[in-house]
Amino acid sequence: MAYADEFPDFDPGTLPVIPHGWIDQSWRNDACPSFRLPGALVAWIDFADPAQRDAPSQPRFALCRTDDEGATAGTVIAGDDWRSILDAAARHLAGLAISLEWGCAGQIDAENGLFAILHAAIGETPDFDRWSLKATTAEMVAEGLRLLGLEAAA
Repeated sequence: MAYADEFPDFDPGTLPVIPHGWIDQSWRNDACPSFRLPGALVAWIDFADPAQRDAPSQPRFALCRTDDEGATAGTVIAGDDWRSILDAAARHLAGLAISLEWGCAGQIDAENGLFAILHAAIGETPDFDRWSLKATTAEMVAEGLRLLGLEAAA
């Protein structure tokens, strides 16, 4: 699926830069194009011209959590500024791997979840040996966001 095929009236010049690893999952029966970060988030990108939108009064962008099957599981943020959407994506992903107690089961599970998202997005498993040299979860999160093209948003 490609947004250009599913939404031929969507002006490609108005599409913001989509971060690496986000998959075009646009479908013509939806209101607008969408891009998914497997296992984590989906970004909905509506037409730049409100008159072309199904709901002209709604914001142009929406970022939603997804469940394991990819179904929308709640809105993280909606607005008209793409940078704020990317910032929210970075904060959301960083929050998946933050724990105050280093080495606790929850923190390790969260890091493994972040690794799974990275694997789905970049198509390869991160180098765990290299990552284990990082001193903190925050450093691991920063590296993960860098790989996803969201480092400037963190």
